[in-house]
Amino acid sequence: MDLYDLDGIPQGVKDQLKGNYGYDRVELVRWAEQNWNNSDIDIFDNNCTQFVSTGLEHAGMKQHMSGWSGTFDDDGWGHGGQTGWDWLDKHDHSHTKSWASAEDNRNFMVNHG
Repeated sequence: MDLYDLDGIPQGVKDQLKGNYGYDRVELVRWAEQNWNNSDIDIFDNNCTQFVSTGLEHAGMKQHMSGWSGTFDDDGWGHGGQTGWDWLDKHDHSHTKSWASAEDNRNFMVNHG
């Protein structure tokens, strides 16, 4: 985010770079630059969609799940708690389908702007 951090960039330009989409695009890019090779955040093996979801959450996007169905919500985006046991966390529906599946993530984003 070299442009954002340059001295003399007007606040209006900085605001446009951040965007108004429910998350901060500047922080999303910063987070991605800092974590692109961080395997500690991997919940699912080699999952780019989970990386993007984690970045969006870090940048301020709020989870979207019904209180009733939680991570089983087919129209949701988010995650629940982790047990700390890798095998169980990868198979126990601790995340919505849209958190880690590219097609489901795309459909969620298209349907929820």
